[in-house]
Formats: sequence, structure tokens, C-alpha cells
Amino acid sequence: MPLWIPEQFALEGAAEPWKGSSFISIEKAVTDGLSFRPLEETISDIYQCVKVKETEWKAGISREREQELLNCFSKETI
Repeated sequence: MPLWIPEQFALEGAAEPWKGSSFISIEKAVTDGLSFRPLEETISDIYQCVKVKETEWKAGISREREQELLNCFSKETI
């Protein structure tokens, strides 16, 4: 599940908006040799890993709960 944190205004109790890890420069890492592999390769590797996973995920919501939410959303938008 994505983490959404507003960037235009401060969270309750904070003086300034929270920028988070999305605003950290990776320039030094790239200069030091960080490389990127093709997105298709990453997606394929994740798919292969998930396909053979035999246990439930320990984070996130259950498939049943996800389906419930999707069903509610689709009914509201019709």
C-alpha cells in the first residue's frame, strides 16, 4: 500500500511540510556507481517470487479484505 503524506501543508503538530524520502538526492550514489536495471527485469523477478510464494504476506491486507473494498468501490462508482 502506498504511503501518502501531503507535501503542500504541514502535518498536525509540525511546523513545515514533511518531504520524506522522495526528496533525498541519490546523486552521490550514482556518482559512486549506483546503476539501474530495466524495469521489465525487476517486474519479472517480483512476479516470479510472488508466483512461488507459499505463505501469506505478513504486511498489507488479506485478499478477501481487498476484494471487499474493491467491491464497495465499484458499486459506488456505478
